[in-house]
Amino acid sequence: MEQVTKIGPEPVERSPEGWWVHPAFSAFLDGREWVTTADFHDWLNRNGLRCYTTYFDVDEDSPVAREWSASGSFAGWEPERPDGEGWFIGSIHESEDEGPLCVWFRQKEG
Repeated sequence: MEQVTKIGPEPVERSPEGWWVHPAFSAFLDGREWVTTADFHDWLNRNGLRCYTTYFDVDEDSPVAREWSASGSFAGWEPERPDGEGWFIGSIHESEDEGPLCVWFRQKEG
């Protein structure tokens, strides 16, 4: 049986463009740009995690949105933490369809 280590918060040190990936999530991705929904949900279940995604509003008129539009950097964006306790950042990255987004994780209750 596979040994599972509890995944928790790590210090977030974003790139100059705003990207960051949790080391455990990065290990799961193993250099892949994307994984199937089924594989992602299987990984979440094996690690006892829930996830929630927040999106950067690319249409807002703000300095951060203008910077992203001009340079592609979203380093000034501070993703809003979901309601509830225990959420930590799993990934801050940009998707082709959605723009910048933040994937949050927390341990499942009980």
